This record gives sequence, C-alpha cells and structure tokens, in this order.
Amino acid sequence: MATPTDNQPKALIPGTEIPNANTLIYSSPAAPGVGTRITGIWLCNTSGAAVTVKLWQTPNVAVANRYALAMSIVIPGDGWPVSVPQINGKIMNVDDEIWAWASAATSVSMHLDGIEMAP
Repeated sequence: MATPTDNQPKALIPGTEIPNANTLIYSSPAAPGVGTRITGIWLCNTSGAAVTVKLWQTPNVAVANRYALAMSIVIPGDGWPVSVPQINGKIMNVDDEIWAWASAATSVSMHLDGIEMAP
C-alpha cells in the first residue's frame, strides 16, 4: 500500500440509526483508492432502555465472510454516547464494509469518523 497523501479526518457517518437486522453501514470507497482509517466510533442510545450492538467488517464485499469487530456492546439507556476505542486506527481496504445490528430497531444512533486515504 502506498503512503497516503490525504489524511484529513471527516464524518464518514454523521449519524444513522442501527436497525434490528444485519445492515451495511459504511463502505470504503474505491476512489480515491487506498482505503479508510477509522478514527472514532460513537454509539448513542435514544430509547431509554439498554440495547446491544454488534459490528462487523466485511472484506472486499464478501458478505459471507464477515469478521467481528465487536459482538456485544451494551449501550445503556442513559443517553450518553459510548465510544468504541478498540476499533480506532482500524484500516479498511478499498470496498471493505462495516455492518451493524442492534437488539432494538431505531434505538441506537451510530457516528463514524475516519480518513478516506488518497494516494
């Protein structure tokens, strides 16, 4: 992989509700073309009751080949955001995807920040 020349962080997902089904949340774009570096994931429960969230990375659009990032993140119902620092710095290749699932639909908002690296 070439050394990236673009290292500007941005909101990759400024906020989206996670459904109660395995759902594509983010796809690392083919252009500019060298991948994405995750710099932060925050989950906020908007329901008032605890909700469990699962996150996967799917390499190169191979849906049958999911790799777990976090299988049981319990998000308390107090409304405070939960950071997932274990995933910070994770490198995604071009076309890799992040998938998510929540134990209760429309109860957790996910924010994802990162760098879509350019050659």
